[in-house]
Amino acid sequence: DDHGFKISTLGIQETWNGGKSWKECHPDKQKKDRAWNYSQFTQMDVVSKTTVFLLSPYGHNTQARIYSSKDEGRHWNWEELPEGMQPEMLDFVNEQHGFLLLSDNRLLVTDNAGKTWQEAAAAPENLSVHQFSMIDPKHGFAIGTIAENGHSTSLLLVTENGGRDWTQQTLQGETFEPFR
Repeated sequence: DDHGFKISTLGIQETWNGGKSWKECHPDKQKKDRAWNYSQFTQMDVVSKTTVFLLSPYGHNTQARIYSSKDEGRHWNWEELPEGMQPEMLDFVNEQHGFLLLSDNRLLVTDNAGKTWQEAAAAPENLSVHQFSMIDPKHGFAIGTIAENGHSTSLLLVTENGGRDWTQQTLQGETFEPFR
């Protein structure tokens, strides 16, 4: 397929020719969403050929938002997250079911495309999650470091129940610094 999206310093861009050229992508003009122009998009999750989610953890006088398109980016909707929520990472496994990692290491889950969120789990205070990925609504992985007694240990965390419980597996080797 020749259609795709990217986050750039110019905002959200899309291509219809396999990346040979890009144009600015805007939400549905009828909604007149001024916040789109000031949003800082930090993550994109392309779930299917037609469905895309965007994370905007902050913007100009706006709360954090999750934008979604179910028609290849032609029209966009958004859901504002509760005030004070500081999202870090987003991962949708299908058009309805997604996960959101907050800056305080709480993992939230939605089954209605981000309209509402429930807490799935909270990570230990001394754990810093660097990346997570869900395979389906129940199975997923997270990579992080845990600080104990002045040094850090890299961990692979595995869930088999939608993030409610995580099994720690220590990774062999040196502590790593993640790239984002």
